[in-house]
Amino acid sequence: MKPSQLFAREREWAALSSAFGKRPAGLVIVLGRRRQGKTTLVAAATKASGGLYFCAAEQSPEQNLEDFGRALSEWRNDGLPVRFGSWSEALERAGLVLHGAPLCIDEVGYLIARAPEVPSIVQRLVDGHGTSSARFILCGSSVSMLTELTKANQPLRGRAMLELVVEPFAYRTAAKFWSVRDPVTALWLWAVVGGTPAYRDWCSAAPARVRDVPAWVADNVLEPTRPLHREGRIVVLEAEGLGDRGAHLPVLVAIARGASSRTAIAAAIGRPETALAPSIDVLCATGLVRRIPDPLHGRRGSYELAEPIVRVWHTLVEPVERRLLHVNPRRAIEDLIPTLTSRIVAPAYEQVVRDWLEQHASEQTVGGPFTAVGPARLSGRTGESAQLDIVVVDQGASGRRTVRAIGEARIRNRKATMDDLHRLETVRDRLGQLDAKLVIASAEGFTRELEQHDRRRRDLELVDADRLYEGS
Repeated sequence: MKPSQLFAREREWAALSSAFGKRPAGLVIVLGRRRQGKTTLVAAATKASGGLYFCAAEQSPEQNLEDFGRALSEWRNDGLPVRFGSWSEALERAGLVLHGAPLCIDEVGYLIARAPEVPSIVQRLVDGHGTSSARFILCGSSVSMLTELTKANQPLRGRAMLELVVEPFAYRTAAKFWSVRDPVTALWLWAVVGGTPAYRDWCSAAPARVRDVPAWVADNVLEPTRPLHREGRIVVLEAEGLGDRGAHLPVLVAIARGASSRTAIAAAIGRPETALAPSIDVLCATGLVRRIPDPLHGRRGSYELAEPIVRVWHTLVEPVERRLLHVNPRRAIEDLIPTLTSRIVAPAYEQVVRDWLEQHASEQTVGGPFTAVGPARLSGRTGESAQLDIVVVDQGASGRRTVRAIGEARIRNRKATMDDLHRLETVRDRLGQLDAKLVIASAEGFTRELEQHDRRRRDLELVDADRLYEGS
């Protein structure tokens, strides 16, 4: 049974439970970015299985061996000191003592960096070549190192029965985790902190109403003494494989500040568009940036930051960081609310609506089965263009592309109106996809006229914040 103190993570818990039940010996690898709750998960799973949890530290192999012996002694609870002369001896002895219960080594990257023989020892024990059958959980935040462990010509190639990536919470789960009941407030909070579990412990209680969000941001993000203040910068510094930061960070900042296409990014940093590929590839590989394919044009695509707190740092905090040393954050936030709304909440809201369409909306909502959801830009013959926040496409086996739905998702200071519907109808006519459904997502709701119109039409879907969090 999953312990009650472990929030959500049902899929991850089920995967670990299944892996432990397969055979006496085996290997599980758990990886993911820092602050996502990996340690809480693997420590709970190890304890539930009667195993031994050990967290390596950035220290010498001898110091880690001493700490491991102490952990094994505490697990045996016999008061007898345990000392080892090598990691081969330590891991083989642990396998004998644990009798098939798992041995979890957390932050294993610190251990392998100073004791590179550990993967080969684990391989030998998992293969049954030692005097004991052993189960291992290797866990860590060094995603590249853990991924490398199971590649071709590495000792652990083909040994892992499970490679589990611990991701941030999805937006619905995050709202429950923060105990936010109002869906619009949950949207704003998600735009700032995303789904990283650790951030809740760093902050005061979540705001209960949307109007309280700016003050909450001032107290927990703008305030220089708070741990979340520089978190966006730290996430970038911790990113593995970033390499030449001077070349790549201007691209990251441009994307954070609203440049989503290659053309816009090139204009923002003053580089030729043809020179962007190396930086974009690196930023996507590190997980800082993600590409959102254009469902109508396979080779096109837009770019956004994968982690909201990085966008918050570059668009909200860093530009006023020096000012915050002398000005009360509550006063500073008053001038920053337009930036908070347009550059942080608005793009996050658009992505939440697309996530809802992909993960929660019924086929009836989108007009049938589909294969892709994303934003798209339409160009007309006379040079005019239209940006669609939502395009839902079904790519058939024959290669024929059918547009199931188009729509928009906007944060505004007003309810959506009939004008918004007419604009979508015009775009649909231009596409020549007269059967496509029209989706209007509005966190502020809809005018009575539009709601009445919705009741009479089968091709119109109105999506408010309640539906994003509860409906399909």
